[in-house]
Amino acid sequence: MFPDEAAARAAFDAHMREEWKSNAPEDEQGTPLDYPGNPEEAVRTLRAAAGREWGTWELTRHEVDVELGPPPSITE
Repeated sequence: MFPDEAAARAAFDAHMREEWKSNAPEDEQGTPLDYPGNPEEAVRTLRAAAGREWGTWELTRHEVDVELGPPPSITE
């Protein structure tokens, strides 16, 4: 869970950059390709290179009410 969409997208990008380090497709000379700079493009490229489905993220927004108050006591 993330506090806003920007934080969720930043986490998605960070995760895909780590995936890319481990699974980067290679060019014809065997040199790993550079990260495309866009996590959605990275997923599409990894799918195509692997010839199969790659994990996906779904970013959805939910409103959550948070009631601030004293923490419950241990005896409750």
